[in-house]
Amino acid sequence: MSEVYIQMEGDLFEEVQNAGLFKDSKTFPDCCPFDPPEVVQKRYYEQKTQDNFNLKSFILTNFDCPKEFEE
Repeated sequence: MSEVYIQMEGDLFEEVQNAGLFKDSKTFPDCCPFDPPEVVQKRYYEQKTQDNFNLKSFILTNFDCPKEFEE
């Protein structure tokens, strides 16, 4: 079974990169999901269509990211 790197490819990766959340496009691939990627991906698909969905909050809740991103 191959590993899934949702922070490096797929819909979530594309949305994060297009939103310009990070100063450097290489930062999100360095973030590590707190839960198994399949769980985070399912959560993303469930939440992204909600009116109050906030991509940055989702990333902070589901990934260990560099501290400067949290500011």
